[in-house]
Amino acid sequence: MKHIPLPQPGIAALLLLMGAGPGLADPAQPAADHTPKSEFHLPPSADQGRDPFFPGSLRLWAGPLKDSRPAAAPMNLVLNGLSGSATHRFAMINGRTLAEGEESELSTSGSRIRVRCLKIEADSVTVLADGERRVLKFQHP
Repeated sequence: MKHIPLPQPGIAALLLLMGAGPGLADPAQPAADHTPKSEFHLPPSADQGRDPFFPGSLRLWAGPLKDSRPAAAPMNLVLNGLSGSATHRFAMINGRTLAEGEESELSTSGSRIRVRCLKIEADSVTVLADGERRVLKFQHP
């Protein structure tokens, strides 16, 4: 028979007060969480309330934020020419020759973009330029 030492009387009383006594807590049942949830409601104006973390700030009532990122450079893609046989076509875009399915970085006005040649037709090319599908038409001189 295994001997289990009993806690001292002061500790047993403390355990009973904490709810750890026999029959008081069912280990199979999880303890109910009675933690109150925090809520923050934005007052309609600065006179009626303030941000508890930044009390001197008026940013909550300043209006919508403006986008401070620079505007994307326009993608100036130009179909310079078409060549090749009927079964194996090539397209020259911004001075770079591409076949169907080929991908390359092309220079545009002030930036470089990733372009994938999807389809070459008789007078146009369909490309995927930085995730945007575009059809480039051949401008006859």
